[in-house]
Amino acid sequence: MSLLDELKALQIRVASGTHFNNAGICGNLFLDQRSKDVELLNKLFILWPKFSGYVLYPVASGGHTFKNDRDEFIYYQNIDKLWDEKTEYGKLRIELLQFCIDYLEKQEM
Repeated sequence: MSLLDELKALQIRVASGTHFNNAGICGNLFLDQRSKDVELLNKLFILWPKFSGYVLYPVASGGHTFKNDRDEFIYYQNIDKLWDEKTEYGKLRIELLQFCIDYLEKQEM
């Protein structure tokens, strides 16, 4: 399965609530941090206009004050709300997923 297909499948799981609430994109795709897919995702994260500046935690603060993006990730991870569309942070994560899908679809044209 291609990375694009994996991301689309994740998008469906997020919409249906069958994804892992406490894992990001890579964690939901079970990607090895040294894989080519992670290298590509990291490049896509950097291209996203709202990129946090750190590929391991690409989604920046959703309006809360945290010391850094890692602390925010851990906060939302611990309360199973990384993908909660009711939070600004969750909305940004869903937006990043859509950005990655859109970018890869354009590359296939």
